[in-house]
Amino acid sequence: MSEYSALFSIPAEFVTSRARLSPGELAYGYFRGWLDDAAAISIAEHLVATGTTPEPILELASVFGQEHWRVEQILGEIEDKEVSDQVWLYLALDWLHDHRYEHTEPLEIIAALYADFGYPNDIDSLVYYTPAPPGAPTGAGVLEKAWEEYSRQKRIEYANRRTSNDTDEA
Repeated sequence: MSEYSALFSIPAEFVTSRARLSPGELAYGYFRGWLDDAAAISIAEHLVATGTTPEPILELASVFGQEHWRVEQILGEIEDKEVSDQVWLYLALDWLHDHRYEHTEPLEIIAALYADFGYPNDIDSLVYYTPAPPGAPTGAGVLEKAWEEYSRQKRIEYANRRTSNDTDEA
């Protein structure tokens, strides 16, 4: 897992609509700059409302506006150095896809994310400078379709997953 700073922040509403984060993933996204204090609190509130209730998440969900200084402290208690960064790669790519027309070079941003996340094989087909398999079609349209398919598959994978911190309903 590489250490990097986020290229842009991702709003809480987008995150909660696209992925169910574990507490460690929430902390990871916060400390890498994908989330600000308010977004972290909002996601914690969403996690509590949907059944994830470890103590630090409950505490984070109860932080008031004048107590934002507590966010870093609380998330520092649950940051998991072993947590996978792949949910953040997906969220960044999906956010960028939805906002690609707001950027002059979205394919360059994909290439930067590819490097920042350690050149993951599952997004090789999204990076403009990686060679296509012999005989495979190429071009911007092919990249766009691959990007859409990656986002679709990952949305299914992350949106409704249960994490080890979910409460069990009998």
